[in-house]
Amino acid sequence: MSHHPEGRPTGEPLLRLLQGSAARRPSKLWAPVFYCACLTAPVGVRLLVAAVMEAMLRGRAFAPSQARLGRTWHRDRRTISRWVRLAVAHHWLRRRRRGRTRTNTYQLTPYFWRRVTGRYQHRVPTEVQETLWRLGLRIGVDPGTMRRHGVGGGSSQCPGGVR
Repeated sequence: MSHHPEGRPTGEPLLRLLQGSAARRPSKLWAPVFYCACLTAPVGVRLLVAAVMEAMLRGRAFAPSQARLGRTWHRDRRTISRWVRLAVAHHWLRRRRRGRTRTNTYQLTPYFWRRVTGRYQHRVPTEVQETLWRLGLRIGVDPGTMRRHGVGGGSSQCPGGVR
């Protein structure tokens, strides 16, 4: 693959392929396999999450049968179901059952998708928000800036908490 001197890939079709459809274009995700390789989970779970992520980046549904996934990765159907269970337990995947004779569909959870694409906003724990709010006001931080960064007090100075 050729690159510009600035490091951007050349060619509009290649760029569209890497970024997915224009409506679902993630802001920071270029190589989902590298992100999934850093997850703390068995290799099979990381393979499954990476496959679902690739399908979501291309705007497609991921709905193969567990037997087909087992043939693809040379594993038993029960191993695949254990991987799915682990990924669901980690809150990385959402499994949607479609009935007895139809395959399940798999999606990344909204929380994990925002984390992967860089759209996750960290929230300050509610126990310390009021203290941080008062400290911010004391040192002269704008209330709008504090609300944007997830800090809001529960007092009358900041009605409604975090906005």
